[in-house]
Amino acid sequence: QLGGYAKLSQLHEIFMIKDIEMDYLEKYFEVNPERINQIYINKASYKELISHPYFDAYLAKSVIKYRKKTGKIKSLQEFQQCTNAYKELLEKLEPYLNFE
Repeated sequence: QLGGYAKLSQLHEIFMIKDIEMDYLEKYFEVNPERINQIYINKASYKELISHPYFDAYLAKSVIKYRKKTGKIKSLQEFQQCTNAYKELLEKLEPYLNFE
């Protein structure tokens, strides 16, 4: 559902393997941030946004509302301003967002 993993540590978000040691996971998983399916934030529908695990209804609605009112979101900073996303969420979302 994420569209790929940007960091190996994200594997700990998966309930079934959250307690497995990172050294063990490194042997069996490879993370390639270049293969992530990105969200085209200025084109994505509400349904597309909400289907991503890091988006909730509030965040998706904030993006849609801002685009209708102001236009394209040009940067991560502008995304943060229009959604009021907290720092940790922004760090998690950054590899998945495309502002083209």
